[in-house]
Amino acid sequence: MVEPHRTLEREGLGLLAGRIARELESILGSMLGCLSLAAALVPPGSLGAEELLNRAEKGALRAKNLTSQLSSFSDTREPVRRLTFLRKLIEDSCRFSLIGTEATCDFRIAADLWPVEIDRKQLVEVMICLVSNALQANLDRGEVVVGAENLELSGDNSLGLAEGSYVRILVRDSGGGIPEERLESILDVMNESSYGSFCLAMCNSVIERHDGIMVASSTPGLGSAFNVYLPASPDRAPAGTDAATDVSMVEGKVLVMDDDQGVQQVACEMLTHMGYSVTAVANGSAAVEAYSEAMASEEPFDFVVVDLTIPGGKGGLETLRELLEVDPDVRAIVSSGYFSDPAMFDFGAYGFCGILPKPYSLSDLRRLLTTLA
Repeated sequence: MVEPHRTLEREGLGLLAGRIARELESILGSMLGCLSLAAALVPPGSLGAEELLNRAEKGALRAKNLTSQLSSFSDTREPVRRLTFLRKLIEDSCRFSLIGTEATCDFRIAADLWPVEIDRKQLVEVMICLVSNALQANLDRGEVVVGAENLELSGDNSLGLAEGSYVRILVRDSGGGIPEERLESILDVMNESSYGSFCLAMCNSVIERHDGIMVASSTPGLGSAFNVYLPASPDRAPAGTDAATDVSMVEGKVLVMDDDQGVQQVACEMLTHMGYSVTAVANGSAAVEAYSEAMASEEPFDFVVVDLTIPGGKGGLETLRELLEVDPDVRAIVSSGYFSDPAMFDFGAYGFCGILPKPYSLSDLRRLLTTLA
């Protein structure tokens, strides 16, 4: 049983983490965009500049991951679950985590893996955190083992889980390991040792909200392993496919609404670099006006990227409602660093065609718009 004062401490830490994440999101949005754009503009053969920019971008990406972890830790909402096959989600999350490292993943995923009901965004964050933790233990080298298999558990299993069908996900490193006396508190955010982290605490919290558990094991000198157990649905099949994403160059006309001048500027520069014609505005009223004028001139926008929250002004939701009155077929993308807002994790229900979590890079933007094109 968790002591009341510990619960209050965790809630306080969650609020603090959320505030820090929101501040970092704005700073990193401009920084990451500028770095990824600068790297794309460096002339071929400029090895010194290219290497420095790549290293800076890798650092910004690590900071972005930390921001996501802080936001997820501060997010106490219940998961919005969808039946999902995990193979592609696991593989894509792991490959993303490997960017900028010399490490590889040894995938050991069962071909007949059962589907599970999960909040996809939350589980992606869990996988990124677990693989990033393993990479840190491996010093960004070597091999990280990532596996997944089906399990049928009886009612008297040693894990304390209810009888039924489960999927077990394994992430194992080959680092120095964790002392036995630290294992019991490794998933506790209140752990003050270097072995605990927001990353692992966030993962544990998310898995618990999915009615599963996470278990840590380790052999000093031989590495550590984290096992995630999630309830499975062997007799059900999720809708949709896991088609690969085409990230080729696309063109069109985009309207960007964001009150942060730094984020607005770098978004315009990235879109222009991709070949788009861009118009930027700072609030919802200006966005509706610009969109209406484009419709009247018979040169409509292909996409509208709207910031979810505009302090003292018309935010993304209100702006979208007015845009829908102008054009019922408007293709609006919601962008925000507030990961816990319902519009970010269930964007379709609010009328958006996609989401662009802040901070985002050139490749994030290109991938999304190419997918929607």
